[in-house]
Amino acid sequence: MNDENYLEIQHLSKHFATRTKKQVLIAVNDVSLRFPKGKTLGLIGESGSGKSTIGRCILRLTEPTQGKILCEGKDLARLKEKEFRKQWRPRMQMVFQDPFDSLNPRMNIRSLLLEPIRHAGTLNGRDPDKVVEELLRKVKLDPEVATAYRHQLTPGQQQRVGIARAIATSPAFLVLDEPISLLDISVRAEIMRILYEIQEKEGLTYLFISHDLSTVQDFCHHVAVMYLGRIVETGTVEQVFGHPAHPYSKALLQSVLYPDPQKRHQPLQLSGEIPSPIDTPAGCPLHTRCPRATEKCKNTVQAFQDIGGGHLVACMEVSGGKQDEAI
Repeated sequence: MNDENYLEIQHLSKHFATRTKKQVLIAVNDVSLRFPKGKTLGLIGESGSGKSTIGRCILRLTEPTQGKILCEGKDLARLKEKEFRKQWRPRMQMVFQDPFDSLNPRMNIRSLLLEPIRHAGTLNGRDPDKVVEELLRKVKLDPEVATAYRHQLTPGQQQRVGIARAIATSPAFLVLDEPISLLDISVRAEIMRILYEIQEKEGLTYLFISHDLSTVQDFCHHVAVMYLGRIVETGTVEQVFGHPAHPYSKALLQSVLYPDPQKRHQPLQLSGEIPSPIDTPAGCPLHTRCPRATEKCKNTVQAFQDIGGGHLVACMEVSGGKQDEAI
């Protein structure tokens, strides 16, 4: 990636203690990613792979076990919670999957939109009603919605309010955690268009977490493929979707429909179930399911290999067994 990066995470991990506290659930395992400024990085993978945990760790909604979160020369993971909340939370926001649960039912829309601004102290003498009107117009809502409550809105309108609330403090970075997955197909395209227009006008950097591979392909600039807490492949959308190199990426992207049958990827079937994150296999996390796994795969975690133009893959088959430097 040759773009200027707004944010970078290095060797990020998150472990959770189980109820018995005798075992550890490894949700995120030594992840390094770069987020080009003003662009969208799509994060894909099966449920339970750790995608949402990465987003929550970046925003310090979940404290990382280890690793760095680098932005503007600072390691945000090392900041005290109070300092992060005051100085950085207004600049890094999240749009949640479920708009209904993310909005306080006791507050009308006007209060919901003004609350984060007042917490951040960024009203700066502006007319609150004009601020609310401007935010609602950015997400294509009538300003009259300001007096409504959550239950009076459709799910699509609720998610628009969620987006307006997320951009209320003029952030530079948004985590979009499955923002359209619970919405009707009829409103998904409009929500994505709103997010696209906001990014184009205000230069925001997005982390877009999704199972909708077609939307990732259309909306994102870069993509990272995640499996069992680890990133196994990353590059531009054209590189990863057009020429997937890791066996897991190939299997995952088989579900993408291609208008030209000749461009369809060669089928690759994975066997068995995803291992438990409480008992992750040694070596490559995919080796228990991969038909191409070798003995080396069972014992060695392959570092990233650049196979051209910043297209990075962590696979023995691709790298020929060489231990190359990670991101």
